[in-house]
Amino acid sequence: MVDRGQVYTLEGIVAALVVLAGVFFAIQATTAVPQAAGASGPHAEQHDRSLVASDLISADDETVREAVLYWNTDSGDRGFRCTSGDTQYYTGAIDTSNCASTPPHADAIPPLAFGKSVADTLGPGYTYNVILAYNATGDGRETQRMVYQGEPGDGAVRATTTVVLADGHNLTEADGDATGDPLEDLDSDGFYAGDVDTSSRFYNVVSVEVIAWRA
Repeated sequence: MVDRGQVYTLEGIVAALVVLAGVFFAIQATTAVPQAAGASGPHAEQHDRSLVASDLISADDETVREAVLYWNTDSGDRGFRCTSGDTQYYTGAIDTSNCASTPPHADAIPPLAFGKSVADTLGPGYTYNVILAYNATGDGRETQRMVYQGEPGDGAVRATTTVVLADGHNLTEADGDATGDPLEDLDSDGFYAGDVDTSSRFYNVVSVEVIAWRA
């Protein structure tokens, strides 16, 4: 009888362990289901934040600077190259009819290598804005939109990198080559950021912020 009681006790323990294991795996399976579009939560936000941060970390200074300087100074078309009408920033597909030549990675927003890196990293399931902040020629900071695709949704994540501009840096031409006018030769209103230190070769410093959220 004692042996049989021990067997029953052992069977009860094993059965309890099986039930606990089933509950554990059920919980794991539930939390592993991808979140619906637009949904947010601690795990989803951490994943999104990692995507955006890794994209900016992997982009070297020259790649980011090339995009920051992709600016048209012509009075009638002033703004980032290949933007349409009076809009100086990208809202969706670029306007190749407003370019002197088709830029590389014209299917990305913004075009050029930086835009391709952002688009490839985030994929079609995300919407994003790119906002530039720079030192004002007076006091404080000012901003310029590079990409604006709407107000950030719930759970939006942000990542920022910084590039330094010098007087001798050239604007990026429509075809992606850095053969445009040097910053030191531009009129005061020709470029969105002004020269904050005319006594040195330093021109300005621009913070590039990517704000991404699930579409």
